[in-house]
Amino acid sequence: MSTLRWSDLEPRFLALVERPVTAAAVPTLLQDLDALEREVREAYAGRMRAKDEDTADEAAKQAFLDFVQDVMPRLEPIEDRLNRKLLDVSGYRSPPELEVAWADMRDTVELFRDENVARNVEEQGLQQRYGEIAGRTRVVLNGEETTVARARAELEVPDRAAREAAWRALEKGKAAQQPQLDDLFLEMVRLRGQIATAAGLTDYRAFAWKARHRREYTAQDALELHAAVAAEIVPRLRTLDQRRRERLGVARLRPWDLSADPNGREPLRPFGDVAELDAGLQRMFMALDPELGEAYQLLQGGWMDLEPRPNKVPGSATSRTFRSRAGRTSIGARWVPTMTC
Repeated sequence: MSTLRWSDLEPRFLALVERPVTAAAVPTLLQDLDALEREVREAYAGRMRAKDEDTADEAAKQAFLDFVQDVMPRLEPIEDRLNRKLLDVSGYRSPPELEVAWADMRDTVELFRDENVARNVEEQGLQQRYGEIAGRTRVVLNGEETTVARARAELEVPDRAAREAAWRALEKGKAAQQPQLDDLFLEMVRLRGQIATAAGLTDYRAFAWKARHRREYTAQDALELHAAVAAEIVPRLRTLDQRRRERLGVARLRPWDLSADPNGREPLRPFGDVAELDAGLQRMFMALDPELGEAYQLLQGGWMDLEPRPNKVPGSATSRTFRSRAGRTSIGARWVPTMTC
């Protein structure tokens, strides 16, 4: 892993800030800025992946936090200057393929506040704590410790008693972490409320809506969708649940009955290990579209970690993606990833 630090990056970013730019020179500035930001985010993604793959690895955890604390609070203000520089270029009109990127940039400029830089670093620390707590979850099933993924697989077997045992083991494992997660959630609510207030918004939902560039629909649209789902979809799901209960031949449907085949068939086992899964996915993608298959091959060069194991953050299978300024998607990480509790 590279030892990229802010002292290495600052002169390169400042050179872009101070570079004179005309409308004709914007594409060159974008390419140079995109390459530099890509380097930063690749370094960030590598550290995030290392600490998520093993939450007990103190060196990986510290490397991630050192990078966040060293680079992020210095990068945000200088990126804000670059955003404003690009938006203020006289006579420049973004081409159609960059219209979304320019609209996103305007959102980011509107939200930026110097006082939120330190809060963003604190938020990263809370997200790191969440990963540690999630990675510590232990499931003891039939007297043996197993991973969350393997216990969940037992929820699909025909034996109802085995399914119930797996479900209760999973819930017991989660319950052991619940007090810490509750405290963490309250800290996050406090912090995100401060972030929204500093940005001049009424609540964090309004902040997140703009930060995630949700321009095609409003929060009210989402609430109306929820109401429509409750009115139209939920009754149909209740009908399907009733049908499932009858097929399973049980008096009452329980949480451990929701994943098993209602006709009592054994769960599908399309692969036996990760190597077989990887090979099968490669064949499937190549059959669907050779270009898609070639894209998947890129992930096979060390970008995936699909094996479940203790101390691994649930869902940390691949590096995340981000949208570059030039409008391309690159393997890397969004600068402030969402914590999924």
